[in-house]
Amino acid sequence: STTSPTIVFLGDSVPFGWGVDWDKSLPSQFFALLQKSPYGKYGVINAAVPSYSLHQSVARYEREIHRKKFRVALVILQIYDPANQLAAYGKQWTVDVNATTNPKNNALYSLARNPLYRFSSLLHTALLFSRTFTVHNGQLDIRDTQTHAFFRTEVEKDLSALLDLVQKDGASLVLLPVNPAASYKRQLEGGSTDPNIHAVDWLNIILRDFVQAHKGTYFFDVADFFDQKGREGNFIDACCHLSEQGNAAQASFLLEQLTQRRLLK
Repeated sequence: STTSPTIVFLGDSVPFGWGVDWDKSLPSQFFALLQKSPYGKYGVINAAVPSYSLHQSVARYEREIHRKKFRVALVILQIYDPANQLAAYGKQWTVDVNATTNPKNNALYSLARNPLYRFSSLLHTALLFSRTFTVHNGQLDIRDTQTHAFFRTEVEKDLSALLDLVQKDGASLVLLPVNPAASYKRQLEGGSTDPNIHAVDWLNIILRDFVQAHKGTYFFDVADFFDQKGREGNFIDACCHLSEQGNAAQASFLLEQLTQRRLLK
């Protein structure tokens, strides 16, 4: 409904609920919790799309939510791309690079059309990992300060564009960090030089810094939450996709944070 106050989940396959039944996704479980709380008046829209980038997600929000004049109260964004594409492309990365423009996906499309694909969990896993971990030959130089600065500038432009739309809708913006199944923070502490891990860290720092610089925005550190809670049983793969249990845990965490900060009324 365009009249009920609405909470919009925006991003990629993680908030979408890849790999679990629709009613076990993060938005669905969050909505179920709302119905048991004093905040049952809120509706929930799952506007996340698997493999979408930040740039694509901003465009989707503008066209599918903002223009249709939903009564938005909160937007919750969680996105992996552009971190994974930055790791793959390094200094050649731009905001227009995504899962569909990456030429590597032509081979993946052929794999998906293989008759054996529908019957092979191995091929499913290979396709998933190839789409998610697009790093090939370490194209991101983690010491490249110029690319780091360019990445920050471009991500901040997209975040600013999204925030402008969200504020015009009279809503607040909640940013969630990329949360790989294996703790990226612990890997960094262990001295990891993996470009993907550093790209994730770059993106998450930009998200956190953006919140510190803009009113009406909030950063809920779900990566830290799972580091403290424990990760076993909360993911369905080595990438980042949450299990039914993981979605339930993150939904509870979000409701707790929103309640504590009085973002629900």
